[in-house]
Amino acid sequence: MKSTCKDTTLLGSFSENHDVPRFASYTSDYSLAKNIIAYTILSDGIPIIYAGQEQHYSGGNDPYNREATWLSGYSTSATLYTHVASLNQIRNQAIYKDSTHLTYQNWVIYSDSSTIAMRKGYDGKQIITVLSNLGASGSSYTLSLSNTGWSSGTLVVEVLSCTAVTVDSSGNLPVPMASGLPRVYYPLVQLTSSGICGK
Repeated sequence: MKSTCKDTTLLGSFSENHDVPRFASYTSDYSLAKNIIAYTILSDGIPIIYAGQEQHYSGGNDPYNREATWLSGYSTSATLYTHVASLNQIRNQAIYKDSTHLTYQNWVIYSDSSTIAMRKGYDGKQIITVLSNLGASGSSYTLSLSNTGWSSGTLVVEVLSCTAVTVDSSGNLPVPMASGLPRVYYPLVQLTSSGICGK
């Protein structure tokens, strides 16, 4: 995208809209839904969450993908609603800490057949997002991630689980993957007084 588009940060980023079947009409897997939402909110561009996506609406082809928003009762405790809120909170914190965060173009620092890791933000204030396509039945393993921009000994927080991790002596970030869930890392020092993970 970066090679063919003048500025990817000006694009709309979305996975659902009123013209296509909803993501959950293809799979009810919440881990996969969390990954696509994490990509939507934390990659380049202007994140767009289609009304009802945060409630895991599963309508197929039009008009079934145009469910009324009030059918969910506007639940603010729904799994994906709270997921969107957490992702939006860390995105807002990154913007607050670095006014150039939105114009930094996201880049892939790792990929394999089931995992992609992205970096957005300049050194010391970057978000590292690790996404998986394994789904909820995905196995547990630890990914040793290089090219994060963090030096050995840096304390970072996985903000979706509020788990602190230290960059190892080789400069690699140990990323414990499980159940196909996304991981989102941000420097501990940048979370002070943010309210994120009790900081």
